[in-house]
Amino acid sequence: MTNEEFNNILGIKESYEMPERLMEILTGESVREFYEKMLTMDIDLSKDVLRDYFQEEHGDRGKLKQDYTPDCVCELVRRLSGDAEDTLDICAGTGALSIACKPGGFHRAEEVSTRALPVLLLNFGIRGYCGEVALRDVLTGKTESIYEMQPCGEFTRPVLKPEGAPRKWKRIVSNPPYSLKFQDVDKVADDPRFSFGLTPSGFSDYLFIQDGISRLDDDGTLVEILPHGVLFRGKKEEAIRKNLIDANLIDAVIGLPENLFLNTGIPVLIMILKKNRDREDVLMVDASREFIKCGKTNIMTEEQVDRVASVVNLRMDVDKLSHVATREEIQENGYNLNIPRYVDTFEPEPVPDLLETLAELKAINMEIDKTERELIAMATQLVGTTPEAQEIVDKANEFYKEYLNEKNHRSNIATAGNDRESQEREVLPRKGDADRIIRNQGSGQISFF
Repeated sequence: MTNEEFNNILGIKESYEMPERLMEILTGESVREFYEKMLTMDIDLSKDVLRDYFQEEHGDRGKLKQDYTPDCVCELVRRLSGDAEDTLDICAGTGALSIACKPGGFHRAEEVSTRALPVLLLNFGIRGYCGEVALRDVLTGKTESIYEMQPCGEFTRPVLKPEGAPRKWKRIVSNPPYSLKFQDVDKVADDPRFSFGLTPSGFSDYLFIQDGISRLDDDGTLVEILPHGVLFRGKKEEAIRKNLIDANLIDAVIGLPENLFLNTGIPVLIMILKKNRDREDVLMVDASREFIKCGKTNIMTEEQVDRVASVVNLRMDVDKLSHVATREEIQENGYNLNIPRYVDTFEPEPVPDLLETLAELKAINMEIDKTERELIAMATQLVGTTPEAQEIVDKANEFYKEYLNEKNHRSNIATAGNDRESQEREVLPRKGDADRIIRNQGSGQISFF
């Protein structure tokens, strides 16, 4: 379905009208007819078909750092997050992760953007998902509104409801905005969600992580998509990272390829966190080379996703791919979790073929000699139009003659002992060549100014 086709279904001329118009339809009486009309477009309900539309027309890369999750990463998150029926999707965007997790039980999705919220509701409703969708700011903890997805034939429709009692979740997935600034971070200093420490105002990543941990069930799994900076940045973030490691919450770190996202080329990682773990190591995986090119972006194939998921589930060392890092190793690295410290992916350069290298060197020298001969031939045709210009021409020619003769002299020393036949085949100019070239030039002249 193209952007134009979706706008036509909504009855709008410009895409900026979409959020308000879509919200009117979803909360109105004709919502079921709207769903049915959309299904005539033969859309693929197995993925978020409106993600690219929203990113192209409404995404806020600058202020909200909106980078919506590509399909291959959604599938990998689904494989790594377990199979719990009840799922919480924090910073859900338009719902790609929620769709990938195929909610069969109660599902809650939260999003801060009022422009993304209608698309998120649409994705829930047209698939008949139960549960609720909340307009919530993770950093402040404030919830503006909650919509319960109520049955509407084979679909569901959003109906406003009051916030219920907080609950814990067995599966939480999240793709929060990367390194979002939060100038009011000191105002949440007493928030019990952030007991592992406050972040600097320029990097809120660990606040999103801690919000997820605070809502995780004792035997639940939290899977976060994050920038690599969380692994090695210092000061406040280093203190939080140390606290999380000492609390034995970080289970695995998986580095992904670059250029997977539509609007940013930065490589990201998946961090898996669990409570009450029965082991104290951390699995480190470098999957940065598990991709194929697809136009301007990269994608992970089904086989590559399966390979990475298998390594994580088996939790084993694989050469140049994964390593199970002990607590002692991590402490020796100063609680730095940068993946190259634990997974060596270095590939030595192949030793070049000696004969091939010498042949290339010979060809280069022959080309240099040819160019030098052509240059001196052209230089001898230059004629100054004034005495001063002619003096410059003469000095230039004399300089070049000396250069060639010195070069030839060095060559003669290096090749001393060769027989006469080999000397005649010598590529480099012989002593006196420069004089002969200058004497034997034609009478053509090129004016020199």
